[in-house]
Amino acid sequence: MAAAVAFAAVGGLAADNGGFFPTTWGWAAVGLCAVAVAALALGRVPRLRPLEMIVVGAVVALAAWTFASAIWSVSVTRSVLEGERSLVYVGGVVAALLLSRSLGGRAMVFGTWLAITAVCTYSVLTKLFPEEFGVVDSISGNRLSSPIGYWNGLALLAAIGCVLALGLAARGSAFVRAAASASLVLLVLTLYFTFGRGGWIALLAGCVAAIAVDRKRIQLVVTAAVAAPWPAIAVFAASRSGALTHVGPTAGAAEKDGHAVAVVSVVLLAVAAVAMLALDAVEERRQLSAGRRMRRVIAGVVAVAIAVLLVLVFARYGSPATIARHGWGSFTAGADTGPDLNNRLFRLSGTGRIDHWRVATREVEAHPWLGSGAGTFGQYWFQLRPSTVIVHDAHTIYLETLAELGPVGLGLLVLLLGALTVGAARSRSPLGAVVFGACIAYSLHAIADWDWELPALLVAIVFPAIGVVGEEEPEVAVAPARRRIVPAAAVFLVGSFALFTLLGNIALSRSSNASDATHWRQAESEARSALGLVPWSAEPARKLAVAQAGLGEITAARDSLRDAVDREPRDWSLWYQLAQVTTGSEHRHALAEATRLNPRRTSAEATPGDLRLVLIP
Repeated sequence: MAAAVAFAAVGGLAADNGGFFPTTWGWAAVGLCAVAVAALALGRVPRLRPLEMIVVGAVVALAAWTFASAIWSVSVTRSVLEGERSLVYVGGVVAALLLSRSLGGRAMVFGTWLAITAVCTYSVLTKLFPEEFGVVDSISGNRLSSPIGYWNGLALLAAIGCVLALGLAARGSAFVRAAASASLVLLVLTLYFTFGRGGWIALLAGCVAAIAVDRKRIQLVVTAAVAAPWPAIAVFAASRSGALTHVGPTAGAAEKDGHAVAVVSVVLLAVAAVAMLALDAVEERRQLSAGRRMRRVIAGVVAVAIAVLLVLVFARYGSPATIARHGWGSFTAGADTGPDLNNRLFRLSGTGRIDHWRVATREVEAHPWLGSGAGTFGQYWFQLRPSTVIVHDAHTIYLETLAELGPVGLGLLVLLLGALTVGAARSRSPLGAVVFGACIAYSLHAIADWDWELPALLVAIVFPAIGVVGEEEPEVAVAPARRRIVPAAAVFLVGSFALFTLLGNIALSRSSNASDATHWRQAESEARSALGLVPWSAEPARKLAVAQAGLGEITAARDSLRDAVDREPRDWSLWYQLAQVTTGSEHRHALAEATRLNPRRTSAEATPGDLRLVLIP
């Protein structure tokens, strides 16, 4: 049961664009809360350890603070939406906590690894068999991103899967060890085809962290040595394929090269499994343990290897100061690497992140204590951006959280991630070290990306981390009914609110789809339904205005947009849409506000439900 819940949560969110869209948050939060209520109904109320209390307290407090930020936010719509997303994390933590004690934490690690492997298998298939599974993505530029929808997010998911697979290959049954070893071929190929540098850094950091804290690190190192060559060979074979590693390949070339790499991968899958079975047989006869003398020898070898590596690096790239100077110059420079995507792996370009961070810093300066409200970075970006590039996130969880939720929000986020990480490190579970490594990979990757916006990624460490902490106490006595009523009622209320917002977001989505199909009456009806379900949001009024404009009811559309602007006066796109349905001084004022809030707006820049597509034949 625990493995099934972890598999469904991680796999379901990952398969649906990583859980990026509001409707996905809704069903995920409702489902996780339902699991938690069912567990409470069966009497599973574990006595929380201090670290578990910190995790629960941090995630609940962070969700509450996110919702509370709507009080002072510059965008109530965005802040409440971010609060809705946080309910997924609340439901995930509570469900994982209730299941880990009674059904076993190791099962959660297994379920999470299995879900990530399934997602990455599908992802690789879209690359190797484009004629059958190919996904057209004009933005990715031949970088693997499906089904997450964002290459760097997929890279992190694959990196987390790799670290968990290493642990299962070292500590599972013979069959699980073989399967985990084989899965590394697919997981590493997925990571490679994203051509993301951050994923590789996260994987390296996660593996080093796992080895550093593991109580049987020699056995873990030997397992890694046996498992690593096969995915490495797969990556080497893939890197030699021009159609799979260059921008804009022909369909025929991509199909031919994909099939060739697929054959190599299948062979390597089998070899990886057999190699791990052979290692398992050896370990059955002789335990791979190290005495004091062996540990000293290994430490000496590692020290010498590090020294040689440093000498080679300094000889090739110069002194540490020179490396730092060149690295910073590369990070702030442009990201043009030519058509060969392999070049990306050896460049340090931040692809514009320095500009994102500067805008986020100015947002912090404007709202140093409480932040500007959850989800509001995008509005500051449009107003302060130094170019016409469109982004909605600061590409760093920590600075963006500080900008939007202030020091309190940042402190709660760090507390949540820190408690999960420390709990895994202190766990006595055989898999505790690799889960610790997975937490390190997530926390490090989040420094330079928007991983929080993809719930699949955080849930992928929440279930394993809470699982290995709870594994120490596999049995939980049935609690009296009076101990279950309050927590069950609280979780039920959270799930009910999530269901309420889910219905509103579904109505908004249906309204958009109906407008795209020019079914204006249906679009209007769905927008009116959303008005009653999410009255704090400006989006129902926007959707209603689009439908009314499509029906030729310009006066009504104008009134709806005025209502939307009253709710979100800092949203440039609403002002721009209002300018499209007004004349005279009101038109000039609306256009001036749109320009003030987005000074670098281009004529081709689209707005949500752009009225130009409705009003101009």
